Amino acid sequence: MGRFPTNDRLTRAGIPYESYLQNIGRQLFYVVSVSYITIYLAIIFLIVANTVLGVQFLTQQT
Repeated sequence: MGRFPTNDRLTRAGIPYESYLQNIGRQLFYVVSVSYITIYLAIIFLIVANTVLGVQFLTQQT
């Protein structure tokens, strides 16, 4: 038996589990990826909005 009997019992029972550190790593990955996606979508929105405003401005110039 190892140092952590709960881990040994879960492994022998065939129950899938993840450790506390693995869970923290997964949550950190989710937070960072959502942050990057939010920034990316904000930049895309600004580009699209700027293009729409520019086209409206240029079509009014006669």
